[in-house]
Amino acid sequence: MRSLRVSLPPFLGVDAILEPKHPVASSAIVGQLLRYREDLRRKTASQHVQCLAVAPRIPDRVVKSLTENGMESREVPPPPTLYAA
Repeated sequence: MRSLRVSLPPFLGVDAILEPKHPVASSAIVGQLLRYREDLRRKTASQHVQCLAVAPRIPDRVVKSLTENGMESREVPPPPTLYAA
């Protein structure tokens, strides 16, 4: 699965970036989201940018690093169709 950066329009004054990964989010996602966040802050002059990492599995060390940098994460199982033969 290729990484996809999605910037959502401002909602209640907050910009959001969603970064999906499959099957596992590695520590590289933290740097990616930090760069995306700074880029979006420069483009919009908004200091309220929410970042969310989404993957079927996110190791504890990655969750900790995301949290330390003010970002969130969610483990979401892939749809069953990804595994259909």
